[in-house]
Amino acid sequence: MAKPGPKKFSELSCLSEPTIDVLSSLGFQTTTPVQEATIPLFCGHKDVAVDAQTGSGKTLAFVLPVVERLRRLEDPLKLHQVGAIIISPTRELAKQIYGVAEPFIASVPGLTSTLLVGGTDPAQDVAAFKARGGHVLVGTPGRIEDVLKRCAAVDLRRMEVLVLDEADRLLDMGFKAQLDAVMARLPKQRRTGLFSATQTEAVQELARAGLRNPVRINVAVAMAAQAAAKAAAGAGAAATKTAAAKAVAAEKEKEKEEGQGKAGKKGKEQRAAAAAAAGAEVEAAEAAEAAAEAEAAAGGSQKTPNSLSIQYVLCEADEKIPQLVRFLRLHGPSRKVIVYAMTCAGVDHLAAVLPRLPQLATSGVRLRALHGRMKQAAREATLEAFRSLPAGVLLCTDLAARGLDIPDVHWIVQLDPPQDPAAFVHRVGRTARMGRSGQALVYLTAAEEPYVEFLRLRKVPLTEGSPLPPTEGQAAAAGSADAGADDTAPSTSGRDAAPSVAGAGKKKAGKAGAAAAAPAGAGGGGGGGGGPGGAVLSAAVSTATADVLAALRSAAERDRDVMEKATKAFVTYVRGYKEHHCKFIFRLQDLHIGRLASGLGLLRLPKMPDLKRPLGASEFRPSPVDPSSVPYKDKAREKQRQKGLQQKQQEASRNGPAPSAEDRAAAKRKAVAAVAAEAAEARLPAAKRRQLQMKDEAAMLNKEYSLLKKLKKGKISQHQYNVATGLSDDSDVEEEPAKPAAAAAAAAGAGAAGAAAAGRAAAGGSDSDASDGSDSSGSDDEGGGDAAGQGQGAGKGAAAAAGGKPGAGGAGGRGGKAGKGGPGGKGGRGTLGVKQHRGALQSYIDKKARKKKRQNAKKAQRQ
Repeated sequence: MAKPGPKKFSELSCLSEPTIDVLSSLGFQTTTPVQEATIPLFCGHKDVAVDAQTGSGKTLAFVLPVVERLRRLEDPLKLHQVGAIIISPTRELAKQIYGVAEPFIASVPGLTSTLLVGGTDPAQDVAAFKARGGHVLVGTPGRIEDVLKRCAAVDLRRMEVLVLDEADRLLDMGFKAQLDAVMARLPKQRRTGLFSATQTEAVQELARAGLRNPVRINVAVAMAAQAAAKAAAGAGAAATKTAAAKAVAAEKEKEKEEGQGKAGKKGKEQRAAAAAAAGAEVEAAEAAEAAAEAEAAAGGSQKTPNSLSIQYVLCEADEKIPQLVRFLRLHGPSRKVIVYAMTCAGVDHLAAVLPRLPQLATSGVRLRALHGRMKQAAREATLEAFRSLPAGVLLCTDLAARGLDIPDVHWIVQLDPPQDPAAFVHRVGRTARMGRSGQALVYLTAAEEPYVEFLRLRKVPLTEGSPLPPTEGQAAAAGSADAGADDTAPSTSGRDAAPSVAGAGKKKAGKAGAAAAAPAGAGGGGGGGGGPGGAVLSAAVSTATADVLAALRSAAERDRDVMEKATKAFVTYVRGYKEHHCKFIFRLQDLHIGRLASGLGLLRLPKMPDLKRPLGASEFRPSPVDPSSVPYKDKAREKQRQKGLQQKQQEASRNGPAPSAEDRAAAKRKAVAAVAAEAAEARLPAAKRRQLQMKDEAAMLNKEYSLLKKLKKGKISQHQYNVATGLSDDSDVEEEPAKPAAAAAAAAGAGAAGAAAAGRAAAGGSDSDASDGSDSSGSDDEGGGDAAGQGQGAGKGAAAAAGGKPGAGGAGGRGGKAGKGGPGGKGGRGTLGVKQHRGALQSYIDKKARKKKRQNAKKAQRQ
């Protein structure tokens, strides 16, 4: 029995005539499986959690129910009343949903919609809502939450529907707090739809929190091989049924001819046995068909459509950009291609360096760049420009991986696999949408090959392709437009198979031109493919890996902007690689740093704390060009840079040389250690903190007791004691300042013996005092400090005497010798010769920090 085809929208009783008219005007006649399953339930009184492959028509699956529910309201919504909120993770996707929903919302009299996304002043959105209202809010979670907070005019009491599109991405991007805040404002009596191409644990948790008894809809795609087996089983069953029917008819005819009782019992038994055998074959065929269906339903499904072919190519890190150059020469002039990089800096580098390469300069490839750090206006302009292009290349990050419907995308190229494996499905989902065919390609290193099996376990099948061969600088022309625009590259025949794009191009050239097409095909494989109308592209520039890498480095040596972007791309790629979700496959210690740096055209290998023992760093060959001498190609930027260098030189001449990189690093480490110590103190248990504080208090008491004994013995004055204990300020004038001054004057005019005596007198009395100050920190508050300062001009001998013995005087005396311990010295003595104890609390924290450092060092050695 043949399976029924897809339903028409007109057959769905839940859709009204105006909605069907709008669908017809837009060219939508039949439903997709996810639309057929979701629309009737969501239009009714059911919450839905939909898990369907990307490009399956999920947007209409929630836009139509939203419009129908608001159309059925008995009382129209007032100006500031909100009936539905649709939340998406990115601005671009929100704008796309807004554009899809607009014609359907316009079909409902008095119904309005508002777009709320970032990149503009929130006050403008609030003012616009107060002036015009908005019954359907479409936007990103951050801006919607902001407007709901700022605008008291928003009335959510008649809220009907909440839609969370790309729910897994909403959570991955850290919007959980905003989603919780928005959902807390909404009434409980509402319908909620949760749509995503991947269902994660976080999405299921959100469904449990925000949905009430939801209906889960999972629209899977049977794998192509199993679908073929199922079709074969069905065909076999049909053929067997036909053969059995024919056999039964033949037996009846034979029985009729023999007629009138001529057939004996033996003939009847034979005919009955034949019919039974035919029936058994029919049952066996039906059982095989049922088994194929059960296998496909059980685990034989995939998350990508069958019309999408995904290939992977194994190459080294320094071969990725050369491979990309050859690919873009072949497909860029005549096809729409989206190229994904891991980081925004990687996209900026590709956008800056690719147009400068001689291999692409004359290829006619039009490049556009898109990432999350661009301004909103630039992002919108780039996306609209690429949508309108008949052919071109969009360089982007995962910003353009979710939900965006860009028409006629032929190829998806992933220069870097995404950090989140779930994003892989969404990336390749930008092509092969709504039943169309598409191609996808990902470049992997040999160490990353297990990623292929990992994706297969996640029901994303990949086939292996061959790397594109380079051109060797000879002229190459496409034999025809079809040869240049062949979409079978790279070959899926496996690593050991010789045919590749070149071979495919030669097949399409035809038998008559096989001899002439052979060199053209070889060139086309490396980038000599034809443009629209079979245009001839010059392949005079070699696309060999060494030549492309030399061109990359040359571009960095000529323009500082390219050099800086290459360095930033390297740093962000390493850090992104380190934070990859699949750490067991993408291991930083397996990343060949030397080849990665060469592949980006770096002049020097950056120093990064993330790279302890980088693999292949010794294989990197630095450029002979000094990076500090590379100018900006932009004259205004170069002029500004030179001006900044002159200012730095002037400051250095006035203030002395700037601190070295080692000094800055040491200061930074000291600051980080101080912050870590404060954090460690905050984490101490209360009992331990009290115990250490008691030790500190006991040490302070001992210090004060020692000072008191010195005061009683006359070794220090009352003023010195008051300053040391904090009872008096250092600026207070001592009651008898004449004594040390007179001692200094006597020291200035006396000989060596008299100077030594004056020094001892200034220190505060007897010779025994010197031993108490031998490890002094050199405080100016000590006995001879003032005298030392006053006697600086009295000659070396006098100054030395005024300074006193080591530590007895102060560091203020020019000739005086500083105490052994010095400020912060190990085992040094504090104010007035009293032994300085480090706080027990600080000592404990330092001890724990040293222990943690040793543990980390041992762990690094084991790795």
